[in-house]
Amino acid sequence: RNVIRRAKKMMGVQEPIANAAELPDPHTGLIVIGVDPAVQGKGYGSQLLQEFERVSRGLNFKKMMLTVRTQNEQAIRSYLRNGWETTKVEGASTTMEKQLN
Repeated sequence: RNVIRRAKKMMGVQEPIANAAELPDPHTGLIVIGVDPAVQGKGYGSQLLQEFERVSRGLNFKKMMLTVRTQNEQAIRSYLRNGWETTKVEGASTTMEKQLN
């Protein structure tokens, strides 16, 4: 299915984004986020998270999820400061989520 989706994207065919209400467990997932070490600690990461939340709310999602390396304590602290909660720690991975009311 991903191969077909990528091929369509390469050809310029856009698939409609499903309305969150139509999905069985509607949530969005944050895959990759990063801030250049030279500018860390200046609030850019929080701005990226806030924008992700804004877009998720605009698509009517009620929950956001992510997985982060358990050893990445700086990122985990940032997520916690931005309202995320740890839901599972398994091996080297920590799963976090944030409910959108």
